[in-house]
Formats: sequence, structure tokens, C-alpha cells
Amino acid sequence: MSHPKGGDLYTPVTPELAAFWLRLREVLGGWERMSLLTEVRVRVLRRVVTGEVRTVSMTLMDKVFTRSGYGDLNDLLWFTPEDLQVLGLWKPTMECYGRERVQGDRHYRVTREAIRRGRIRRNRAKSAIERRKKARAKAAFEAEFFFHDEEGNKLTGKDHEEAYAAYEKAQRRAASAEASLYPFGSVAGAEAEEREGDSPTGTSEGDLQTWAQRLGLGEEGGRSDEEVL
Repeated sequence: MSHPKGGDLYTPVTPELAAFWLRLREVLGGWERMSLLTEVRVRVLRRVVTGEVRTVSMTLMDKVFTRSGYGDLNDLLWFTPEDLQVLGLWKPTMECYGRERVQGDRHYRVTREAIRRGRIRRNRAKSAIERRKKARAKAAFEAEFFFHDEEGNKLTGKDHEEAYAAYEKAQRRAASAEASLYPFGSVAGAEAEEREGDSPTGTSEGDLQTWAQRLGLGEEGGRSDEEVL
């Protein structure tokens, strides 16, 4: 059975590589600047020097070397996933056969209760991530867009939520009123159609009547030459 990450090569995180990582951060102007240039997330870059990871893939190192202009892949020693398992840097691959688990010399069977607890733990972690995302989005919105009361004080908490709900309701009413006044779209769309001289050919009978009203046509279906001139 091939390793799940067998399509790439990896190099161990040595003190020399960690020192190079920190020097590169200083040269590029910090983690944010390094992330912008290499198109790699800040947290991924930080893990190399915090000890959270023991190896780095060739794909990641190629991005950093190529886009920063520093370093060479030939200066590092590369290993396959199988080599890293032999060296003890990686744990043996776990193979799952139903409820049976095989990981190297270990062979055990998981219970339904353990599977249920694992599912609950993953769902809670997912919900926590969603809550943090919503909180950050709300904070970013309130930092740029907020309401004031009659005295000019900034509204916060429940007052702000009520004001924002009223604002959204007013926006929906305005959009509904505009749609009722211009059955062919917004004001800008109607003006664009008139400038382009669109013809009602191919539209429904109701649309033809609406176009006739907009163009000022009577029941006779046309205008006289004097009216046109």
C-alpha cells in the first residue's frame, strides 16, 4: 500500500533550516510580507520555526525559494514518506478496515462509542470555527459601517443590530419599489435600453403593451408623422 503523501518529497526541519527561515523573514519584512510574496499562509510559515512540524515538503520549499528569490532546492536533502517512517520522523501509516485499525505493529479495534465521540468532537470544532468566522466578519463590518443615534453617538450591541435590520428592510423596500416602476430592470437598465434603441420584437403581449405605454403609443398602435416630428 502506497503512502497517502507519496507524491512529494520532504526535508527535515533542522536548526539550519529554521535559522534560514527567520533570516528570510527579516529580509522580506515580516511574516505578512513573506506570506504575500510566497502566497503561503502565515500560520504555515510560522509552523516551520515553532516546532509544530518536523518536515517540510518540496512543493512548499519550491514556492518559497522561487517567489522570494533566495535559496536552492539542491541545498537540501530530500526523503520519501517511507524513508521518514524508517527514520522515526513520521508515524506509520494507519490503515482502516471497517472498525479495525492497523498502524505499524499496532492492531486494535475501535468501539462505536469512540467513533461517536470522535464525530461529536469534530462537529464541535467545526461549529467553533464557524462562530469565529462570523465574529470576525461582524467585527470587520462594524469597524467600517455603523449607525448613530440622533445625538451622534455610535450605536452598539442590540441597538446596532436593530438599526441594521431596519436599514436592510428599507433597502429591500427601495429595491421592490424600483422593480415595480421599471418592469424591465433598474433605472440604469431602462435608460441603457432606450439609448440603444432596443426593439420590443420577440417579447410577450404584456411586454408589448408596457413598451407601448413607455413610448407614448395610443390604442391605434402608432403616432402620426406630426407627432413624431
